[in-house]
Amino acid sequence: MWAKKGKLAKWKGQTALKLRTKASVKARKVAKVKKGKKVRVLARKGAWVKVSTASGVTGWTKLAHAASVG
Repeated sequence: MWAKKGKLAKWKGQTALKLRTKASVKARKVAKVKKGKKVRVLARKGAWVKVSTASGVTGWTKLAHAASVG
């Protein structure tokens, strides 16, 4: 289950998590998050979540790509 808005979530995949400008696989990539790094959940839209990194970068990623830690 994904963390609720404002909570932290941790990337659990094998490769870097891609953050995008919009909730679409066709949207431009704005950042990558390495495995084990935490992001803050800002919003949810269907199968996507908007997150921010510790460095302040925000972007959208698919729900299935991360696990709740909070």
